[in-house]
This record gives sequence, structure tokens and C-alpha cells, in this order.
Amino acid sequence: MDRYEVEDILGEFKFCEYSGAKGTIPYRLHIPEGGAKGAPVVLFMHGAGERGTDNTLQLRAALDVFARCNPEVKSAVVIAPQCPRLVPPETEVEETWVKYPWHLGNYSVDETPETWELETVVELLKKNIKELEVDADRVYVMGLSMGGFATWDLIMRHGELFAAAMPICGAADTSKAELIKDIPIRTFHGEVDDTVPPTGTRQMAEALRAAGAADFDYIEFPGIGHWSWDLACSHPGIGAWMFSKRLSDRIKSNDNKPTGGKTMKTVKDKQVLVAADFAGVALKNAVVAHLEKNGWTCTDVGVKTTDEEHPEMFHRIGFRVGSMIAEGEFERALIFCGTGMGIHIAASKCPHVYAAVCETPHSALRAITGNNCNVLAMGGHWIGHNLGIEMAEAFLYHNMGDGYEWWPNFYEFHKLAYDELEAFDYEEYKANGFQVKKLGEVDLLDCPKPEELKRR
Repeated sequence: MDRYEVEDILGEFKFCEYSGAKGTIPYRLHIPEGGAKGAPVVLFMHGAGERGTDNTLQLRAALDVFARCNPEVKSAVVIAPQCPRLVPPETEVEETWVKYPWHLGNYSVDETPETWELETVVELLKKNIKELEVDADRVYVMGLSMGGFATWDLIMRHGELFAAAMPICGAADTSKAELIKDIPIRTFHGEVDDTVPPTGTRQMAEALRAAGAADFDYIEFPGIGHWSWDLACSHPGIGAWMFSKRLSDRIKSNDNKPTGGKTMKTVKDKQVLVAADFAGVALKNAVVAHLEKNGWTCTDVGVKTTDEEHPEMFHRIGFRVGSMIAEGEFERALIFCGTGMGIHIAASKCPHVYAAVCETPHSALRAITGNNCNVLAMGGHWIGHNLGIEMAEAFLYHNMGDGYEWWPNFYEFHKLAYDELEAFDYEEYKANGFQVKKLGEVDLLDCPKPEELKRR
């Protein structure tokens, strides 16, 4: 069996295999000398010439140059899956990471279903992130040619997983530029590539720049054809750039949520989801009227008026709101019932929902600044309209850590708690002897509040 140079540079790559709901993907796994715990992760997506089931060919191209030229890679966990060449049972139908003709360049994500291979890669990546206890804040993806398509596809469908991306001679969907504009990206292509034309990358670069992408660059190599990956992997400073990126730098509020290929409606753009049952509708309407007067767009998915003949039950409305948060359609929501508690319980049954029942502006403020909640529930039976408006403003106009900049480690301490809540799986917790799998340790220092802040 062939051994490739990257193994001489980094050391052993374990032979692994992952069987998901739709198929099995072989992959190679490198654990750095210092161990996997707390280490960054590089997901490497190979090109068409490395397809197969030998679990070896995927190490043949690009990774060796990337490892040799960027010493940062030696401290990383490297995951290199292998795409099969033929559809089992073996036929003439070739498998690819993305089902689209390469020579056509850019494609539509909405019209091109995610392949079972990429779905399985995402599953095995998440499995390794959990089991190896790596630094989930520093997960990077890179790939060449067919793997360049895969890299773009992964960040367009699963951007919440990756701190940075490096697609080489691939293609993407320009309509998704707004969705991924905040992801740090370095992309490369050869000027005279006649296998995957550079026009696709050029168009994507233009779309991202038009969308206002802040940490983006496109490097095109003059006179170079398809084999541009060695130049990309040895590009000066590319490793230092990649390994400096963190998810927490990009998304300070309500991160790690799936987007499902949709553009999330955010509080930055004054967009909020609202819903109430019959007992909370009057308070909701007062809050919505105030917000809309101040430029907010409120999407209402609950009871609209106090005189509806057959108003929907509180828990069904809560499920609807929770699902829209879970699917990444909205960043935050305001929900209302008689006490705030019933609708809160229902919404909280959905994944990625962090709901708080509050009765004062101060508790609503702390729900977001300390606990990073994304749903605020209020009770119409005892919260007056003006008080409800104050609570909504406290929740919507702040982010995690706001107001506590004077307190060392306040943000880091609460962000760690949020991340462990997001990663929590009860069955895994039970199997682990009811012990939490820690994602790190942060000391919350005892720091007295400055006198000038006490007087405010």
C-alpha cells in the first residue's frame, strides 16, 4: 500500500471508517503529538483523482505541501475522508462530492441536493469533534478541484461548523454570497484552468465582495492550469491566517446554529419573530406596535387578535417558534402567553433554543448578556404593556457580554457554558456516568464592579 509524504511530515494517519444512515465513508485521521483534546481540526476534501475505497489515495495531493509549508498543521487533528468512485454495486455512474458537471462552474445549491457522501462527512466530522474533545471553535475546511466544490458546498450548507475555509479550483453558488460573507475565506484558481474554469471562482469572488465580505481574498495564478493546489497550499502565510480564525470571533451571539441554506433574519437588521396565544396577544400587540414604530420588522406566527374564534393552543405556537429558531430562520424571538411559562416550555423542546421567562427589564437584559438566550417569553396576565416594551428592548438591543467588558473572562466563562449546553446529549451524558464532557476550563475572576459603574 502506498505511503505518501504527508505521513512522513505529520506522522501516522489512522485508518478509519464511518457508517451513516445513507452509506459508509472511509477516512484517515491524524492525531497530533500533543493529543486531540483542545486541538484545532482541518477537514481535507480531496479531488476526483483520489476517489476510491482504498482509504489511501486521498493523502496523495496537496496535504503534503500544506503540512510542509505551514508548521501550524502539526498541532492539528486532520480528517481526510475518501469519496467512492462508483455507485455500489459498481456501475458506470461515478460518485462525486457535489453532483454537478465541473466544467459548467457555478451551480444552484437549492436545485442541487446534498450528496449522501457530504451528508456522511458532516456526520463523521461532528462525531469526531465530540468524541475527540477538539477545539470546536477552530474547525477548518479545505479542498481541491472536486474537493473545492465540496468546500464551498459545506460552508454554504453547514457554515456554522467552520471557522475558515480554503476552496481551491472549485465553484459555488453566487446567490449564497450573503449567507457566507462572514466566513473567512481564501480561494485560489489557475488562470488557464480548462478542467474547472476560473470564471466560477471569479464570479463568486465578485458576489462576496459585493455582499461586503470582510475577510475574503481570491488569488488567481497567471498562466497556471488546473494543478494550482501546490501553489495555493504554499501561499505565504496561508496556514497562519487559517489557524488564527475562530468561530467566536465571527459570531458573538447565538452561534453554532444550523442555517439550512437560508439567510437568517437577525436583530442587526431589526428582524424578530413574535408569537402569542389568546392570553398573551394584547401584550404582544403592544410590543409589536412599539417595535414597528421604531423600524423593526416583526414576523407574527401566532394569534393575531383578542377575538379570534378558535385561537391556536399555546404549546403548538411554541413548537412553531422553536422550530423556526432551530432551523436558523430567525436569530431571536419574543413569545407571549398567560404566564410565559407554557409557551416557553414548548419552544424549549426544539434543539438550539435557549428560552427565558422574564418579568423585569433587568432579567431580560441578563438573559441575553449573560446566558445568550435567543427566545424571550413574557406573561400577559401580569406584565403591563410599558414594562413589556422595556423588556423587549433590553433583550433585542444587546448581545452576550455587553456591559461586562470590565469583568475579565465574563464573556469567555459564559460562552463556554453556552457551548457545553449546545453540545449536550443526554444519552452520551448518561453513558459517561453522568459526567459532562468538558470543552475547556475558564476561571471567572472575582472582580469588583468599578465605582463609576455602581453609580449608574
